[in-house]
Amino acid sequence: LIDVDHSPDDPLASVNQDFYSEFGLKQAVRHLNNNGVLALWSYAGNHQLEEAMRRVFRLFDIVPITYENQHVDQSFTDWLFIGQR
Repeated sequence: LIDVDHSPDDPLASVNQDFYSEFGLKQAVRHLNNNGVLALWSYAGNHQLEEAMRRVFRLFDIVPITYENQHVDQSFTDWLFIGQR
């Protein structure tokens, strides 16, 4: 599970942008074992990342995680982009 940035559209550094591309994901896949799984956390959905992951991974899913933030009395939904080699 990797938490690189807030989201692909809200990176902490511009150098991270390639990570969310097909090229960057292929680089990450090289570090996985056979049938290894890569999960990316994001506070927002992202169509470009979804499409890149569909092209790179054998299996792919997006899992919404909804939770209550008791400090602001509000619910939020974050996203896990999960790909399996």
